[in-house]
Amino acid sequence: MKQELAFAKLVKFMCCSMHSTFFAVFTAVKERLGFFGCWEASLKAIDEMGFNCLEFVEGDTLQEKLRTLEKYGFFQGMTLKREGNKFIFKIDKCQFAGGKEGIHKNILEHKIEAPCPLTLIIAQFLKQANPRKRLYVYPTVFTEWGAKTEIELLTPRKYQEKKNQLVEFVALETREILFKNKPQH
Repeated sequence: MKQELAFAKLVKFMCCSMHSTFFAVFTAVKERLGFFGCWEASLKAIDEMGFNCLEFVEGDTLQEKLRTLEKYGFFQGMTLKREGNKFIFKIDKCQFAGGKEGIHKNILEHKIEAPCPLTLIIAQFLKQANPRKRLYVYPTVFTEWGAKTEIELLTPRKYQEKKNQLVEFVALETREILFKNKPQH
């Protein structure tokens, strides 16, 4: 029993360490490429490696694979719901997320804007199943124990339109912030 507890703590430490490393790298690359550029680069790198992370998880469909992952006890309440061209991926409870050793506390405290690493795996699966579509992935919303990410499947044209709208929005918001904070003479 003591050995099992020690092993569980070690697994949690390793997973939190990998999450932290992923978030740090994503954040650094995001500063150069922006959120969507970093996301695209991540998916491209995974594709180029030719590694399908879910290949070794039992199940024929993505839903079956999610149920298998839940059986291991690391995740609870994993859902992937489709609403038109949008998918909503949610994890109610991730054993690596909460508590004082969990990674989500740091994400929330430091306002880190990065996707849940499991979302990256789900997105890769969706991308491979829909090769003519582009994935527009919203930043993950984290809670102490869970996470929720929206992913849209779009045509390349619609994807570019959406990215352009976001760039315009950010530029407008930045100008407003700079204007508000500009010292009055």
